[in-house]
Amino acid sequence: WNYIPRHSKFPIGSCVATTFGVGVLVGWRVEDDMHIIRSLWNRSGPGSGLAYLRRDSVHSVIEAAVGFDVQTTYGAGKVVAYVRGGKTNTTGKYFVHLSGRHRGPVMEFNRCQILSCQGAIFVPVTEHIRAAALYRLEVLHYKAKLREQMLNAPPKGVRDKGMWRNFSEYV
Repeated sequence: WNYIPRHSKFPIGSCVATTFGVGVLVGWRVEDDMHIIRSLWNRSGPGSGLAYLRRDSVHSVIEAAVGFDVQTTYGAGKVVAYVRGGKTNTTGKYFVHLSGRHRGPVMEFNRCQILSCQGAIFVPVTEHIRAAALYRLEVLHYKAKLREQMLNAPPKGVRDKGMWRNFSEYV
């Protein structure tokens, strides 16, 4: 008998430390208890990843993930790296490119010096919107291919279409 938990290990939208790096928890599959993590190395684009990890590979909630804007004790900035996290990536340091009055330098911060990371909570929403848009594009592409096949098909007699379809075309 296998025990399947009723909820993910951490709240969806949390920045999490995994065995493979840090990222944002964007989903959870109840069937096999897989946690879906986005952005293990970069927020989006090249270097961005989507990982399906078991519960024991997701270790803890952390303050921020790489590529996100954060508030630090020295002001606002963007996380450019998370290093020396140890075996479970929970004891690392953040490298943040600061903006504002301390603009320019990349500084090293302890976890306690990262005050907030507001952007991560929106990643699951954008993931769902992206998936829905891709699905809709596939449906539209499929319908366009069907229309193209109908237009390119050799003409058939009126009887092949069926009486009700012919009737509905003229009404």
